[in-house]
Amino acid sequence: MDKRTQATVNRIITILLWLLALYLLFFTKFWYLAGFIFALHLVELFVVGYQKGRQAGVSTVKTIVLVLLFGFTWWLYLVPSPPSANKK
Repeated sequence: MDKRTQATVNRIITILLWLLALYLLFFTKFWYLAGFIFALHLVELFVVGYQKGRQAGVSTVKTIVLVLLFGFTWWLYLVPSPPSANKK
């Protein structure tokens, strides 16, 4: 499986996991899965995600939203932009 297909599959799985977590949160009051996913993605944002997004030339807001939504399945497949494109 190529990287693009793998990235898409991983993101679909992440969305399905979020949907399950939200279902459990709203219909059974089981908030632990949603809390765990959010906490994990928040840690990823500060440890790696923000830096990877900036290196790839992605805006700050878009980086934050996509890392919190997809976690490592978003930033793992980012390609850094050329050095001249990062100078702002």
